[in-house]
Amino acid sequence: MKKHNKQFWKMAAASLALLALPPLAVYGQTAHCRAAQPRPALPGVMSDEIRLDPVAGALYRYGVQGGINRADSYWSDNVFTVLRGKLKQAAARGLLSQAQLDYLLDRVDEGEAHAGPTPLENGSTQVLCYGCSYTGNIQTVSFRMYMVDAYKVTESGEMYSIDDETSIELMYLPGNGAFLEVSVLDNRLPAAESTPEEQAEAFLTQLDTTLDGSWEQTTTEDGLEYKHTSGVLRAVRYAPDEADFALCVTLDPDVYGGLDTLSNVVIGPDGTIYTPGGEYGTF
Repeated sequence: MKKHNKQFWKMAAASLALLALPPLAVYGQTAHCRAAQPRPALPGVMSDEIRLDPVAGALYRYGVQGGINRADSYWSDNVFTVLRGKLKQAAARGLLSQAQLDYLLDRVDEGEAHAGPTPLENGSTQVLCYGCSYTGNIQTVSFRMYMVDAYKVTESGEMYSIDDETSIELMYLPGNGAFLEVSVLDNRLPAAESTPEEQAEAFLTQLDTTLDGSWEQTTTEDGLEYKHTSGVLRAVRYAPDEADFALCVTLDPDVYGGLDTLSNVVIGPDGTIYTPGGEYGTF
């Protein structure tokens, strides 16, 4: 049985904010997160030229205007079709192998067949798939499917572990724009055909930033990390094991501070607040 991989999503969120962010479980956090949140401090100020860069400009507007990442809108119409299209686009850009793409498309098909309200009980298959639009013109498609295991009701609430899990998080700019995050959690994901370095280079290339400068690899214990010599962007490829991986880009926190960007906190379409991570497979 596969326990929920807190470390993977902890590091995926940390890759985006590039901070040691602890996972935030859903359980017991909703009231706190619905309180008003301050906007992040931005010690760096971008020039008009930098703001026009498609990636840096979107991240900057998101950080300044979004504060904590509450989506401007949610959508579910045709979300499975969009997810399939974006997975194919990620493969075409060298971020997924053909075998990985075929496997994930099969899992998405299976998830769509189970979509809809399902009672939370032992052995049930739970599926959540929706899209969000964030300040800064950032789009995301999220998919999660898992089987409930060891389900029980206690005085403090419902408790369970999860098995047979697939989680996909794709964040991107619209109009066939750059992927800002490609994260996959599934311990049965086929092996990649490219090396981690080749996959990271493909991710950096597709960012298509117009900033003057280049990407330089820096030392990290958790994966491959790259800093842009402009001092504006940083990117990370994190892989907790041979299957799971996360590719993420953010503003450089050394210049612009610790922004609460992208996957740090998410409010689902049902109003539930969560981050990827947490002890139980709850949304």
